[in-house]
Amino acid sequence: MLLKYIKSKNISRREIQGLLTLGLLGVLGGILNKVVRTWPRLWGNDLGLSIRTFDILALLGIGYSIKILWGPIFSLKLPKWIPFSPRRFWLSMHLIAFSILFTIVSFCTVFSGTTFFLCTALLFMLDGNYSMLVIACQKDTIFGSFRGLPESFCLNGYRAGMTMAVSGALFFSECAWSWPLLYHCLAGGCMVMALSILFLSGFNSLDLAPIQTFKGINYNFLSPIKELFQRPQIRKIFLVVMLYRVGDHLWTPNQELFFLHMGFSKQQYSMQDVWNFWGSSLGIFISGYCIQKFSVFRVMRWGLMGQMIVFSGLFVSSFGASFEVLSCLCILQRVLLNFSLTSIFAFQIMTVNLGQAVTQLSIFTALAHINSQLVSSCSGWLIMHFGWSGMILVSTLACVPALLCMLYVAKDNCFSSTP
Repeated sequence: MLLKYIKSKNISRREIQGLLTLGLLGVLGGILNKVVRTWPRLWGNDLGLSIRTFDILALLGIGYSIKILWGPIFSLKLPKWIPFSPRRFWLSMHLIAFSILFTIVSFCTVFSGTTFFLCTALLFMLDGNYSMLVIACQKDTIFGSFRGLPESFCLNGYRAGMTMAVSGALFFSECAWSWPLLYHCLAGGCMVMALSILFLSGFNSLDLAPIQTFKGINYNFLSPIKELFQRPQIRKIFLVVMLYRVGDHLWTPNQELFFLHMGFSKQQYSMQDVWNFWGSSLGIFISGYCIQKFSVFRVMRWGLMGQMIVFSGLFVSSFGASFEVLSCLCILQRVLLNFSLTSIFAFQIMTVNLGQAVTQLSIFTALAHINSQLVSSCSGWLIMHFGWSGMILVSTLACVPALLCMLYVAKDNCFSSTP
């Protein structure tokens, strides 16, 4: 069905290759995202650490936003002695750096010692850089006015990678694999993928990205940011995106621990996460279709209202519910979360210019991420003082300001006409 849909849109073979590359980059991004953010929580949970301890990860996660300082470098023309395009070269270098840091972390004691915290902060920074590069690759793979398909492929890849990282880690840790061994295996995988991106022809679509020559700090770094903020609606766009992420980032950091707390075994949640992936994929493709039929902004509103309903269901279930009810709510939450995220990514990508994608996305996503990490740092505190039900209730209420803001700015003709 998907192949018939692609043929009906007259998408060329080169563009199909680009879509597949986006999907694979998304898989890598999803794995890395969960390894950086979730594996330490699961590792610490196995050791019996307090959930409040994990809030330090959110504060370290602010390192994700440091990318605004050097984001433009990733689009600059490389010296002649480097025979690769900037997008291809920097993606590989980041994966090599991931490999080195994962190896170091595997020899550390979790949540103990300067080395662990320094490596974790650097991993958050690398994750921010990598995700920024992948989002820029989506901008490179645009098909005229056609939107939704690159985001769908990439986000589906992300969700597949996240599923592999979480369910795989839970399954193997249940089978007596140590967490250091899992980090060792992932370090080797990152090195293999780094070399593949550099030398395999299947990644040639990465060479299509615009390349900038260095013409000074003002031209390459400051002008793209100035141009972004000169747009009349940009402040409203920032406000919508930042508010939109608050409720999600209260819930997401500890969502796996919630279901384990509610009685799921590791293997049960491992299987649940496979179903979650199919729910995520469904939400992504429905969102991609709706973006074509309706405005991106309208899809964002629908997704947020749906998430509020599911959060309400999770709140009631936190007082006691059957395995089947919790499983269905978990899947439905993933459907609606990814329905929303696809529109968020499309909204961000539409906002930036092609030649300045990395620079503008770096400032856009970095500022939005700072408030997300600050919010995440309160999640464990809320659970310790008000329980899981209190944290989920706050997550539900945190969606209200974003919804009111979206209803307000929807009166702006600029938003109502957003494609």
